[in-house]
Amino acid sequence: MEHPTRRWTFSTEKLSNLRDLGGYACQGGSTRYGAVLRSDQPCGLTEAEKDFLVAKGLTDVIDLRSDDECSEFPNAFADHSSVTLHHYNLKADLGVVRTDIDDTMGALYVQTLESRGAVIASIVAVVAESPGLVLVHCFAGKDRTGIIAAMILLSLGVAEQDVIADYQVSEVHLSRKFERFLSLVPDFPLYKLSSGSENMKRMLDHIRATYGNASVYLEIHGFSRQSLDKLKTKLLVQAL
Repeated sequence: MEHPTRRWTFSTEKLSNLRDLGGYACQGGSTRYGAVLRSDQPCGLTEAEKDFLVAKGLTDVIDLRSDDECSEFPNAFADHSSVTLHHYNLKADLGVVRTDIDDTMGALYVQTLESRGAVIASIVAVVAESPGLVLVHCFAGKDRTGIIAAMILLSLGVAEQDVIADYQVSEVHLSRKFERFLSLVPDFPLYKLSSGSENMKRMLDHIRATYGNASVYLEIHGFSRQSLDKLKTKLLVQAL
């Protein structure tokens, strides 16, 4: 596996956490470059920056933010002539009461899985059906985006250790933004800025214990086997 700190880069201060899900080993091959990108919110991009992504094959953007976030920070690809914008609010339903939830990001990820299953399945289906490059993002590209990236990689057979490694990279990419943020809001809970391995490991443990694997989770929540086949066709490169 290529080290997950790789990422697409170009001259913008707006996207700190942009990277490709390609290059991860899985059974019989690896994940394809140029199929799915994960990122923080693409707001305020210049026309040249948008054109750069479109030239790379971008056809679909999946925005995981809340309605309030979208209103406050408009998506750069809203009403774009060449890109379809899909909006799915992936905020966890905190009204779903569980006895095993505590005050950690890993617990929030479990809560999101349990309260947004149909939404998660629909998002992965959009990725599978997309004719080109897909950009998946939330606000920072760490938590909600991390959940979707993990579900995609797991359903393709990527090893859990690689899924965790991909998740952890966000903390590296976002460190400067988080430093600036903490200088303005010094009392902000630090655990909410973390992408420590324990967070993703807790989610993966929950999937394994409750569903067996990510593919079963997705199927239970409406993701068809035909969609899984399309996802594999889109994202898998067979070894020579």
